[in-house]
Amino acid sequence: MRIKARSIFLMVNVILFAMLFYYIWNVFLPQYEGQTYYDTVEKTVIVVTIMLVIAMVISSAAILMSKEPEEPEIIDVGKH
Repeated sequence: MRIKARSIFLMVNVILFAMLFYYIWNVFLPQYEGQTYYDTVEKTVIVVTIMLVIAMVISSAAILMSKEPEEPEIIDVGKH
């Protein structure tokens, strides 16, 4: 069975966005826990997360809606 390129691009897209979400919420944000400006950083992370979700939806839609490349027509001109 042949795997289509769009399936691979979609899987890479989802994996990279999942890694970004994990990093932002589980590595970046906890660094600021207990700080006076934690609320500001948390609101910023929420806005960034919303923007990442929008970007993921748009890029996934673009991948899924892309047309299959047409195979070039082969013309047999014969021997001269």
